Amino acid sequence: MDKKKALYLGASLAVLLAVLYFFYPLLDGIVLGIVFAYVANPAKKRMEKRIGNRKASLLATLLIIAPIVVILLLGLLEGASQAIVLVQNLDGLIERFYEYLSALNPRLEEFFASGLSWATDATRSFLQSLPVLEYATGVVMLALNGFIAVFSCYYLLADGKRLSDALKQKLSERAFHMLEASSERISGVFVGSFYFSIFMALVSIPFLIYFDISFWAIASGLIFLAALIPVFAEWMIIVALSFYVLLIGGAIPFAAFLIIGIVFLYFLPEFFLRPVLVGGYSNTHPLLLFLAFIGGGLAFGISGFFLAPMAVCVATVLWEEW
Repeated sequence: MDKKKALYLGASLAVLLAVLYFFYPLLDGIVLGIVFAYVANPAKKRMEKRIGNRKASLLATLLIIAPIVVILLLGLLEGASQAIVLVQNLDGLIERFYEYLSALNPRLEEFFASGLSWATDATRSFLQSLPVLEYATGVVMLALNGFIAVFSCYYLLADGKRLSDALKQKLSERAFHMLEASSERISGVFVGSFYFSIFMALVSIPFLIYFDISFWAIASGLIFLAALIPVFAEWMIIVALSFYVLLIGGAIPFAAFLIIGIVFLYFLPEFFLRPVLVGGYSNTHPLLLFLAFIGGGLAFGISGFFLAPMAVCVATVLWEEW
């Protein structure tokens, strides 16, 4: 290799590393944009012949993003209203809770009273020590990544064909074939996860209505959003709702809701249904996807949930081809 080629490759590598360095803080938004684009692409293809590429891309993006934004906003508003009600009736709720404990065992009431006092002091000191500036920065970055996800989704849908044609000219026929095969598998993973989330939201509706959760529509929407993030998310919604059931129904409905919800809305679907469903859509072994979802989330957070299955799909195609 002559000096000019070596210099060109070195400069190209340096530029690539610089670009990756500057894009890294926006990785979550970019990855979510890719996921949304894969999910919205079937709808975009159906509308493209009637209204054109750009309009179809915009409408498909809105069909995916708008419901998510609405569910999040309604969830925040409902959470705030429930928190206000909780604060206004806190004394009465604590008194009811003491009555439950006293009926079980009088000593439990004294133990809980001392524990509540300790927890109150610990919470106050914890809140005073919180790095407010860091949390504010995190909220701003979260909102920024949300905007990045929307724009990434739209431009990937609108200009994906141009990118594909450019890669086809640069890559060999075999390499482009493997790239297409990997993309199809990745699409199967994310579309399968999207359908799984819809299924979980629909299944949760009669369960929520049976336990008299008045905001069941918002709760099922939050379960839908939680199901988009594999393995770790649904139980958070179920646990939060179980405390609401405790306040309105008592200890027995609380225990029933928590046990049934964890088993039938989290454990069985996440560890058995999702791997089979997503594996079937993507033609990838369920165990590989299951490990990828868990390992990716533990290693890289939100973006890791989706990057690791992508890597597994690419590795599977390479293994089959070679």
